[in-house]
Amino acid sequence: MSEDYITVGDDKLWEIPSDWTHGNNSNEYGCHRCGKKVGKKPAHVHVVDGGDTLLSVEYGVTKFSQFDEVSGADEGGGDMYWFPIGSECKRQVPASFVLES
Repeated sequence: MSEDYITVGDDKLWEIPSDWTHGNNSNEYGCHRCGKKVGKKPAHVHVVDGGDTLLSVEYGVTKFSQFDEVSGADEGGGDMYWFPIGSECKRQVPASFVLES
């Protein structure tokens, strides 16, 4: 797992690896990484940039400055909101990008 991330404006972003097999096809019942059904209180990841990137949760769960004209950040766009991630798959994501239930 790569711990590398980039910062755009006030946002800390982590690129989703190409080996994620489920991605944008997941729903509220499936893990965003592998697609398998998750438990009743799964962890979540905040997917942005049209599905290619995760947003860090360390600044709060509602913050996404790329849409904020006041911040002056380049607009990356594509806030996909929150997706569940299974207990095994969350180990493949840096901890600052996972919101525990």
